[in-house]
Amino acid sequence: KILKTILIAVPAAVILFVLVDAFITWPVYHSFTKDVESYDELSTVFKDSEDVFLPDEDDIPTLSYTILMDGRTRFAKPETYCIFKSENRGDITVYYNLYCAVKGETPCKGTQEYNGVAYDLISEKRQEDNDPDYHGVYLSFDIGEVFYRFNAFYDSDTQSPEDEKTTEEQLRAQLETYAKQVIDKYNASLG
Repeated sequence: KILKTILIAVPAAVILFVLVDAFITWPVYHSFTKDVESYDELSTVFKDSEDVFLPDEDDIPTLSYTILMDGRTRFAKPETYCIFKSENRGDITVYYNLYCAVKGETPCKGTQEYNGVAYDLISEKRQEDNDPDYHGVYLSFDIGEVFYRFNAFYDSDTQSPEDEKTTEEQLRAQLETYAKQVIDKYNASLG
């Protein structure tokens, strides 16, 4: 009778262990990300964070809100986010990537400063064979151990040099607005 109980209990325990282990470790977030449907849903996730802050929602259409997770299992926790936006500006489409991370970035030394937070803001124009001109504006800053990287970019070979300069100034101003909103929220959380 004892042998029969052992022969039933041991395989049952092994099967139970395998099922529990699979439930706990089975990948749910295969790419370490979780998409959410709205700004409100994204902001709720980070409302109590001490160093992850979101820029305000605006009229530029959002293509996706993504939460970057610290693992792939169902027990993974949110770390940071990525907001991807797109706006049509006549003959060009501008894409915005508002991204922050806790690893994989080089700390920002900063050549400019806003309310005690150093940041860099650079522009780039590249032209490759037979491809349209690539224009990018990049703003980076750090809050604690979180690296914020906000970018705006577009392809165009239809703009005049004057239009390119105007677009670049507008994109720089837009990225600075996003960064200042985040920095202001950070400073408000300190006080």
